[in-house]
Amino acid sequence: MGGWNYYPRETNLHCTVSRLAILLLLITAGGCDAQSTLPPAVTEPSGLCFSADGGGLYTVSDATNQVFLLSLTGEVLNTQDYTGSDLEGVVFDPSNSSLLVVEERTRENDRLTLSGDELSRHAVDKPEGVAIAADGRIYVVSDANCRFHVFEVDS
Repeated sequence: MGGWNYYPRETNLHCTVSRLAILLLLITAGGCDAQSTLPPAVTEPSGLCFSADGGGLYTVSDATNQVFLLSLTGEVLNTQDYTGSDLEGVVFDPSNSSLLVVEERTRENDRLTLSGDELSRHAVDKPEGVAIAADGRIYVVSDANCRFHVFEVDS
């Protein structure tokens, strides 16, 4: 992969993804009702994104350092162990069918294959969440001074 060009941005942005937010997304996706709960294996979920086909959801656990693929009804379809600590966000990158995860403790953004192999790492200050725009720019929200970081990835 090529280099990343960094463009810092200031914002008054606050984002929290919790079990309730995940359940609300599952409900709106038509997958479960308000009485549904996530499986016990999915502890302290952070971040949420759709899979490539839209038929599943990825989330990470900052308690177990695992990446989960969930069905739209909340069933665990796949679990990947991750070497690291304090995962805070995940997003699917359609440009190369990979996942980006952010680690708060090590202050890094890590690109993974769908099978969990590491492709690259980049430093980012206190990441809490990650998203990818249609133009390929990567946005990482940080709790450091209410900032978000913008990266352009060189091909």
